[in-house]
Amino acid sequence: MRPVSPRGRRLLLVAILAAAAALRLAALLDLRANDPLFPSRQTFSDGRYYHEWAVALAEGRAFPPEPPGKPHWMPPLFPWALSLLYRAVGPRPLALVLAHHALGMVGLLLLHGLARRAFGEGAALVAVALGAFYLPIAFLEGKPMAETLAAFLALAGLRIVCRSEAAPGNSRRSAAGGLLLGLASCARPQLLPALPAVALALSGKSARSGALAFLGAAVLAPGATLVRNLAVSGQPVLVSANGGVNFYFGNHPGVRGTFRAPGPQWASIFEQRETALREVARGREREAGESAASAYFYRRGLSWIASEPGEAAAAWGAKAACLLSNEEVEIVYSPAAEGELAGSLRLFFVPFALIAGLVASGFAGAPAVPGARRILSFYLLAGAALQVAFFPYSRFRVLLLPALLPFAGAGALAVFKPARGRGATFVRAVALLVSSISLLAPREAAQGLRANAFVDIGNAWRDQGDLARAEGGYRRSIEIRPNARAALALAELFERTGRIREAETILREVAAGSTVHEEARYRLGVLYLRSTDPAVRRPEEARRLFEELLRADPRHYEARCGLGTYFAERGDYAEAVGQFERALALDRRRPEAWNGVVSALESSGRHEEAAAARARAAEATRRF
Repeated sequence: MRPVSPRGRRLLLVAILAAAAALRLAALLDLRANDPLFPSRQTFSDGRYYHEWAVALAEGRAFPPEPPGKPHWMPPLFPWALSLLYRAVGPRPLALVLAHHALGMVGLLLLHGLARRAFGEGAALVAVALGAFYLPIAFLEGKPMAETLAAFLALAGLRIVCRSEAAPGNSRRSAAGGLLLGLASCARPQLLPALPAVALALSGKSARSGALAFLGAAVLAPGATLVRNLAVSGQPVLVSANGGVNFYFGNHPGVRGTFRAPGPQWASIFEQRETALREVARGREREAGESAASAYFYRRGLSWIASEPGEAAAAWGAKAACLLSNEEVEIVYSPAAEGELAGSLRLFFVPFALIAGLVASGFAGAPAVPGARRILSFYLLAGAALQVAFFPYSRFRVLLLPALLPFAGAGALAVFKPARGRGATFVRAVALLVSSISLLAPREAAQGLRANAFVDIGNAWRDQGDLARAEGGYRRSIEIRPNARAALALAELFERTGRIREAETILREVAAGSTVHEEARYRLGVLYLRSTDPAVRRPEEARRLFEELLRADPRHYEARCGLGTYFAERGDYAEAVGQFERALALDRRRPEAWNGVVSALESSGRHEEAAAARARAAEATRRF
């Protein structure tokens, strides 16, 4: 085979980059037109958190989930960087998408330089081609998430570090690479273990000064967040305080494949800090701070591992399989789900199974510059180990690509070069085996998360007023995997559009047996109590359902309020006030019980007491 000339290699690189840019433009237009979760239409969950935080920073005002005088709960670098963009162009998420795509294109060039340094020109071109057509990279560039910025900074840092390794005396380059990797860890703390890992890879006798320079610069950014958190709150929190909660989510009974939230109280990222603090403070004489809360949840996770080593080992094995799986497992934004809405995403044809197999062959038989290979290997192993210890997702796997893709490029050359013999057969067998394992890895978590993604898509269409598409999203979720979350959302949509009988049927099915049967029974009780359809309205059945819920859980706030509403509608205002006050004893911050007390007092003619209750309600909600 004739070698490709330098000019030919440059033209090939330009062609790959041009194709990558064209595909990204097509995906942007397609998602903008057809995807309700495209940022210019709507953001939610973590993406909305980052967007609203950045808007608040740009406008110089407080963001309630990240209050002044408290340590950061979520990693701060991405919203800080995003706020600079919003100051320049206004809070336009489309500007973020364009900036992310620009970072992605520059990142492909950095990837070329890194892979060429480690494995040569041919491997570099293959690595860039794999990255250009691997969907999660381009997909996440279209979302207000921190992974694009973190992966870009890590890629730039690794490129500089691998160049500095070739000249051991160049501590300045090592420091520059360390600074970039440290910044990346402030966007995604999953990269924190990579800092000592890369420093260890640099710590040979001839490069010890480079390792020290790298580590000294790498700790500057996370150290600055530690100082900031300590200064404003007195709590020693490194980067962000949600690490303990995330560790516990991935290490408790029932975890398989990725994470499993231990209860519905954890559903909102906006309330996660307060939920964690309440969980820790329960049963204590005084409230705990964020640092203590993080340590508490770390202890809970470690305690479960120590007490149930067999179950923990099975959970970690399932997480390792999920990390290796060809399925793109994601909870916030699902490439597989949104790919059904935007057909252009199917043009990103490189599967992770191919990358995984080529990486294995690169490890098994690809020649490399020893120092660069060691740096990339240590970075990759540290990141993969952390994801198994916590939990893996497709967007977290993107953080490993700066090391995965160079190895994959080298592995492709090793697999497809016209060589014979035992060594070549072994390399190809390893690639085939790992790709097969990736394709066959368990997909249970992936299907459930994909079904959940269609609930989020349906909710987005509902919020935008397109109820027909919302119904389609919920039905698609149930088609992928029957689940109570989609069923409840569909029942709510039916109630909203007057299809009361259909709503009742769904709620009765969910209440009969599902993981959220309590919520379904409560919702069914509300339907029976307030329905405008005489054939469905059954107040006594509603009372029975509320009382049944309270017998099972006397602290069920919603059922207590429902019972108060039942007595108020019967004219038994004294009993109604009593029920609402018992709900207030459970939670004085929520408005439902206060509104019930005020309404019942006014309906019974006790206007002065109603005014006093209204004042107490205002004081209680203001205090919290």
